[in-house]
Amino acid sequence: MDRAAFSRARDREWRESLLALGLSSERAVIAPERAVDGELTREKAKEIVLDFLTSHPAVSVTLKTILPVKDRPQHPDHANLGLAAEDLFREGKADALELFYEPILCMERRPGEEGLIRIEPGNGEERSRILKAAAAYAKWDPEEGFFAIGYHSVKNEFDAFTADPHCLKKRMGRDAR
Repeated sequence: MDRAAFSRARDREWRESLLALGLSSERAVIAPERAVDGELTREKAKEIVLDFLTSHPAVSVTLKTILPVKDRPQHPDHANLGLAAEDLFREGKADALELFYEPILCMERRPGEEGLIRIEPGNGEERSRILKAAAAYAKWDPEEGFFAIGYHSVKNEFDAFTADPHCLKKRMGRDAR
C-alpha cells in the first residue's frame, strides 16, 4: 500500500468512527494540506486550525484536542495540536478549550490531579456509540478498504479503552484566559 492509499484507508476508518458517534460526514473536515506523521509543528498545527476557524465562523467555539504532557513521551503531532489549541485559546480565537489525555497516558493519571475530570459515557446508548466508534478503527475488511490501521497502531490502548471507556479532561473557559 502506498502512502496515498494508506491515508485514504486511515481517513475511511476515521469517518466510520464519526458515523458511529452519530456525526454526519459533512461535519468531518480534513485539512487539504496534510502533515507527514511526526512532522507536524506547533506553528503548522496552529495555521491549520486557524484556517478552519476563519473559514467556518461560529458564534462560539470550543477547541477539543489532546493535552500536551511535558513529563511523558507523547506523539509529537498530538502534543503540537494541543499546544496550538492552547495558543489560539489564549489569543481569544476560541471561547473554551477542552484538553483530553490520550488513553495511553490516561491510565497513569487520576481525576482531581491537575484539575482533571473523569468523563464517563452517560447512558447505555452513548456508551454503545463510543464503543462502536472505537470498533470502527479495528475493522478488518481489506476487500472493502478497512485495515484496522488505527487499532494496530495502539492496540493495547484500544483494548484498555474498550474495557473501560472513559477519558480525563481539563476544561479552560473565558475566565481562565
